[in-house]
Amino acid sequence: MSYAEALTLLGRDDSRLAGLLDHVSSGMVFAAAALRGGAGLGLADARDDLVGYGHELCGDLAARRRDRPGRDRSELLIAAHSVVVLTAYLEALAACAVGHGDRITDGELREVMEALAEARIERGRAGIVVQPDVDSIGHRPIPCPSAARPFEQVAGDVRDLYLEFSPQVERVLECQELRTRIAEEERSAVPGRLRRVADVAVGGYRSLYHRLAADCPEFFFWANLGDGAATRSAARETRGGLWERLDRLVAEVGEARIGMAALPRLLELAGLAGTQHAAAGLGRRAASVLDGPLNDATIAASPLLQSPSVQQGYVNPSVRVASSETGRRIADARWWDGEPVIGDLQRVIVAALLGPDAAEAPTFILGEPGSGKSLLTKVLAASLATAGLVAVRVELRRVDPSAPIQAQIEDAIAAATGERASWPELVRASSAEGRVVLFDGFDELLLAAEASHSDYLERIREFQVRELDLGRPVSVVVTSRTVVADRVRLPPESLVVRLEPFSDAQIELWLRRWAETNRSYFAATGTAALTVASLPGSFQEFARQPLLLLMLALCDADGNLLARASRNVPLGTFYGLLLGWFVERELRTLRPGLVGVEFAEALERQLTLLSHVAFAIFVRGRQSIAEGELAHDLERRGLVSGPARSYTRRITSRFFFIHDSTVRVNGVTHSAYEFMHASFGEYLVARYCVRLLGDGEPADRMLAELLSLRLLASRGSVLGFIRDELAQLDRDRRAALGARALALMHATEPSASRYVDRPAWAIRGANLLILALAADGGAVELPDLFQRAPDPVDRWRRITHLWRATLSAAQWRLLVRTLIVERGDDGTQVRARIRLFPAAADGAGSAVVWLSADVVHREFTRGDLGYPDEVRDAAEDLWLQCTTLLGDLFVLLGLTPR
Repeated sequence: MSYAEALTLLGRDDSRLAGLLDHVSSGMVFAAAALRGGAGLGLADARDDLVGYGHELCGDLAARRRDRPGRDRSELLIAAHSVVVLTAYLEALAACAVGHGDRITDGELREVMEALAEARIERGRAGIVVQPDVDSIGHRPIPCPSAARPFEQVAGDVRDLYLEFSPQVERVLECQELRTRIAEEERSAVPGRLRRVADVAVGGYRSLYHRLAADCPEFFFWANLGDGAATRSAARETRGGLWERLDRLVAEVGEARIGMAALPRLLELAGLAGTQHAAAGLGRRAASVLDGPLNDATIAASPLLQSPSVQQGYVNPSVRVASSETGRRIADARWWDGEPVIGDLQRVIVAALLGPDAAEAPTFILGEPGSGKSLLTKVLAASLATAGLVAVRVELRRVDPSAPIQAQIEDAIAAATGERASWPELVRASSAEGRVVLFDGFDELLLAAEASHSDYLERIREFQVRELDLGRPVSVVVTSRTVVADRVRLPPESLVVRLEPFSDAQIELWLRRWAETNRSYFAATGTAALTVASLPGSFQEFARQPLLLLMLALCDADGNLLARASRNVPLGTFYGLLLGWFVERELRTLRPGLVGVEFAEALERQLTLLSHVAFAIFVRGRQSIAEGELAHDLERRGLVSGPARSYTRRITSRFFFIHDSTVRVNGVTHSAYEFMHASFGEYLVARYCVRLLGDGEPADRMLAELLSLRLLASRGSVLGFIRDELAQLDRDRRAALGARALALMHATEPSASRYVDRPAWAIRGANLLILALAADGGAVELPDLFQRAPDPVDRWRRITHLWRATLSAAQWRLLVRTLIVERGDDGTQVRARIRLFPAAADGAGSAVVWLSADVVHREFTRGDLGYPDEVRDAAEDLWLQCTTLLGDLFVLLGLTPR
């Protein structure tokens, strides 16, 4: 909103402003403010009136705010802020004024402004680029703080705006008509004085803003989103009531940041608390979550362990916040690195509910699997209900997403209370503005349903706008996994919040609450409670998601299983330990009579089934799989007992580290499954490959089928896990497996006398070669790779050409980033060696040069490899000289990442 628009809006209630708009629109008041004395008396009075009105507005905005509901209140606040921004600039212009304005009458200044405007029009007609002038100052959009744009960021934007204004004023003062009326010594001071205007104006803006924040909760919370001590210190000088009450609240809540304990009091401070009346039953049901267990999986895993209550054990997450402006890559985790971390989600929630667009667009909360998105919506609903707001939590897996939004809300109310209530009835019986609907699991809707639902947030916005027009404003929160955020169209007014992984301090806090709750168990069993210090280094990053941290705590509570393991044990061993423990516990619950060999065989069967789930997801190149797809794969491989879908649902529901996304659309249930952490599936894929390779001929058909579908190098961690699994075997066993992998590679290799599905073999052959190289642990020379070939170099050339011709461009790039070919010890092509890239397990790549008789094709993956710039430059120089190296072979020059 511009200054002129703000004055127009505020002028509906104040006739004084109508007479000032002409001076603002023409820019005269800004030119006059730069002249000492304010030009003629009329313009001086106009300037003083505008400045006085800005200060007066700061004093009585709180009273005006109370009389304005919904959209009118938002417009009032934005207009007030626009006035404050330009009030500070007018004051700064007057303070840094040049020249003797009393020598210039209002009429003369008006003639100057009109002449300048006409000249600008003529220059524009002549095709000359015309710079903005003072008449545009009052019409420029002015940035306003919000939950997505904290005060400190807006203060910087306002300063940039001031820096743009001052040259426009200077151009007016430099025009010939005014130059002759200003003394030479004063004229020479113009540039320097105007350069000071921006700094002086920003100081004035901060002071006026803090006066607004002292009485208006919206400005107060927008100023306190970050952890900036400068803002808080400066604001305390105003000594407004809100600042002092915040200090007391922060001291009361302390640093624990548990269970959203401060949110009800912050909502009261913001003036959002209310009385639910007819929604009391809904509120009681929501609030009961706080006394329930943090996670039911604790009891399922061990009846001797207890889960902390939500109120005692829920650690408030840190977040990053952004607006939904076009071009923002909110589904890209790396993009978020540029946004600051905000340590207190409670203040973000309040700032979002107070935002000018809160009732016109949903707030979109993103997080990784296991980050606690669903639990967050439960805690928010409970805290909002405790504060007297109407909070409706809609589990998208339990409503029909194709139904109207209002029908989904009413279905959720019925599910929570057992009573049918229409949304309008609920609104009429509740407080005026305290209504929030939380839609949980948008990602499940995308993963499980067959329709795209990319317009779902737009449908929510349409519902919100309708409710706002009817005088029933409602705020909406929607949760989703980060990775699918690019599959939905975001309304431009939406706020986007990303849940951050736990910090070390948050992990320690969570583990401390876990230890306190289970103090008697640890004392009785002689087991030490897990701490950050005792957590294996391999799992430090893994533990940053709350649900995964719970898995670690449960596993380690069984005799310190994790803490006792060597910190130098490969990561794959830890995954085997963790998943094996959970599968074993589940199996002992299902079949308590199994012991010895029978139990070991049953355990392996369970892990094999999970491995097929993992492979079904892996070969499709996704993080999840539809129930029908998984049932088809299991049935085709003869692994199903009973109806395929029922069997699939049964085996996946046993393990809480497999997430089930289920929705009902038009009465039909759609489900999809994914591992809580992608690395679970990747470990199971690697483990099963090594097991099948070691099972000999009976497993050849299954191994060939699975290895023909996708390159193992598609996920760098799969190669790392394969290495870890093989590392547990002795040297002879590894050599035997490597030889077997090469034998299987050659057994089905295409030839003139045998038809082979070449695309399938290209993937299978590459995967078997990767397994052979991983088992060898070093490099394989071409004569050893092709022992029966009269010309190993020619054989290698044919295979590489086959790979290049049949693999997709993406698969080819993956392969050349995984394999390295080196010159033999004797300097010839014949003794060339092939090995895996050393850092392939970390997803790193290598440089490749394809050398043929007449072309040099260079492929080099830049940006994420970790190579020092000087090494890249040296390598590029080397590649240009490599036109004869190894003839027609493609060469992978392995460089060691830093």
